Amino acid sequence: MRSVANRLRTFQQWPRTAPVSAQDLVDAGFFYVGPGDEVQCFCCGGVLKDWRPGDCPLIEHMHFFPSCKYIRGENAGNQEVLSLQEIFDTVDGQFLSVLQGIVSEETAVPNEPEYPEMVTEEMRLSTFENWPQNSSIQPEQLARAGFFYTGRGDVVRCFYCDGGVRSWSLGDDPWREHAKWYPECEFLLHSRGREFVNSIQGTFSGTLLAPVSHEHFVCSGLGLVDRRVLNACFSFCIIFRDIPGTRLSKTPLPPKVSAVIPWCFIFW
Repeated sequence: MRSVANRLRTFQQWPRTAPVSAQDLVDAGFFYVGPGDEVQCFCCGGVLKDWRPGDCPLIEHMHFFPSCKYIRGENAGNQEVLSLQEIFDTVDGQFLSVLQGIVSEETAVPNEPEYPEMVTEEMRLSTFENWPQNSSIQPEQLARAGFFYTGRGDVVRCFYCDGGVRSWSLGDDPWREHAKWYPECEFLLHSRGREFVNSIQGTFSGTLLAPVSHEHFVCSGLGLVDRRVLNACFSFCIIFRDIPGTRLSKTPLPPKVSAVIPWCFIFW
């Protein structure tokens, strides 16, 4: 279940009345096991259920399973930790056959791109027909770095690792962003080499986030996992940026995030 796309496929029977979306749960590392609204993390094996309105899956994941390597940002690349038997033992019987089929596909064809139809640069470039005209990033740059356009805002995804990037700013380098957030992508490694990726990671790992003046929410000292948390939650807005560079993201933040991320400060 390390594949985002495959985790999403497990939610075919997800209750329509559930207060949290399947996509948010998938982004938080969960796949659907049933019954009801029960989900499990592909990495730490943590199980959560009884979701309520306003719950943010990533925040709940971090709260109940703080040692999870995925939620802590360790072993980047959605690496599987649970054994297949552990997964099958947890899944509700009525969903077992569906999950077994997905897992068999995943294990039978390793190193296959998540979006094989986007394997050519030309095909990826064709998705940028409605790319925002005011964007400072050229579609050719993004397509060359493995990204195709999702059609939403300035959100792009890698055809190989399914990694998504958004909030592009002047001066951003698609290859660097790819290496920063998805260092284990095989397309990236094959195209640019491990040395390039390691150099980006070395710079990124020592970087803190600087406060942005004149904003209601200012965060400093946030790591990769916290950025992942902030990018997935939807109640308040936070504005922050990386150092060095001009990347600026405006992202929602739930009211209870301060209880989970104590180094997040609010200024009015």
